[in-house]
Amino acid sequence: MPKNLAPTRTLTSKLFIPILLLSLLTFGFSFDRNVVTPSVGVNTYLVIFIGFLFTVAGLLMIKSLACKYPDQSIIRLGNKLLGAIGGIGTAVWLVVIFSLAALLARRVTDEVSAIILFRTPGYVSTLAFLLIAGYMALLGEEALGRLSSVMMFMLPLLLMMLVLSFRQVNPANIHPVNIYRDLGYLKQWDLWLLVFSPVWILGSFNGGESIRGHFKAVILTLACGTIILGAASLAVAGAFGAKGIARFQWPVMSLMNITEFAPSYFFQNFITTFYFIIFISFAAVTVAGFLIILSKGFTEFLGLKNSRSKLMLFIIIAALIVLSIVSTQIHYKETANFLLKTGSLYTFGYVVLLWVGSLFQRRERK
Repeated sequence: MPKNLAPTRTLTSKLFIPILLLSLLTFGFSFDRNVVTPSVGVNTYLVIFIGFLFTVAGLLMIKSLACKYPDQSIIRLGNKLLGAIGGIGTAVWLVVIFSLAALLARRVTDEVSAIILFRTPGYVSTLAFLLIAGYMALLGEEALGRLSSVMMFMLPLLLMMLVLSFRQVNPANIHPVNIYRDLGYLKQWDLWLLVFSPVWILGSFNGGESIRGHFKAVILTLACGTIILGAASLAVAGAFGAKGIARFQWPVMSLMNITEFAPSYFFQNFITTFYFIIFISFAAVTVAGFLIILSKGFTEFLGLKNSRSKLMLFIIIAALIVLSIVSTQIHYKETANFLLKTGSLYTFGYVVLLWVGSLFQRRERK
C-alpha cells in the first residue's frame, strides 16, 4: 500500500460534536433494548452509565493516538503500528462498519415499513433511506456537520416528550443493582459496547482534531447523550417492567406508547410521526457519516486516488442496497444481534490493539 497517501480530512470540533451526539442517540434508541436479556431486567438503564465510564477510557486511548500521531488516518496507523496484521485488522474493521451501517439502515426502515408504510414493500423504504443518506454523504463532511447542527433543534422536543413519558413510570418496576442479588447483570458488558460503538468509530476516523484539542467538549457531549439514553431506558423499564422491555420490538414505538399525549387517534399518530421524523433524521446522519468513513477508508486501503472516493461511495451504496434486498431472504433477526455484538467488541478491541502498539513507537510531531 502506498505510504504517501494524503491523510483523511478531519472535522472541526463544532461540526464533529453534533454528528457524534446524534449518532450516539440513534444507536442507543435503535439497539440497546433490542438485545436486553432477562438477567439485566429493570437495570437496563445502568448498563448505559457503566458504558459511559468504559467509553471514556476508550476515548482516552484514541486521544493518545491522535496526539502521538497527528493527522494520520486509522489505515496508516494500522500499517505503521501493526504491520501486516494492521492491513488485515483495518480491512476487517471496514467490513464491521459496513455491517453496522447495513444493520442500522435495516433497523430504521423495518420500523417505518411495519408501522407507517405497511402497504409499501420493505425494499422501497430501504432504497429511499439509503439514497437520502448517500446524497448527504456525497455533500461531504462539512455539509453533514452543518446539517447535524441544524438538526439539534429537534433534541429539546425529544427531551420534552421523554419527560412527559415519566408520568407512566411505576417506581415498583425499578430497583438499583444489588451486588449480591444481581451479580449476573454485571456480565452484560457487551450491551454498552453495542450502544457506544459509533463513538469509537467516529472518534478514530474523523475526530482526531476534536479529541486532541477539545477533549472536554467531546466528553461533555458523551455525558449528555448518556443521560438521555439512560433516562429513556429508565422510562421504558419503569413503565413496562423487566418482562415488558423484551415485549416491545420497536424502540421508538415503545417511547411513544408511554408518552400518551392525548387519547385522540389522530393526535397519537401525529406524535408517532414526529417521533419517526426525529428518529429517521438522526439515523440518516449516522449512516451518512459511516458512508463517508467507508468511502475514504476503502479508497485509502486500496491505494486509490482521493478523487476516486466518490466512485467508491456509489459502489458502497449499491452494495448496501443489494445486501438489504437479499437479507429479506435470510433470518435477519437471528443474525443481527450476533453481528452487532461481535462487531462492537471488535471495534473496541482494535482501538485497544492500536493503542498497545503505539506504546512501542516514538511520538511523532506535527
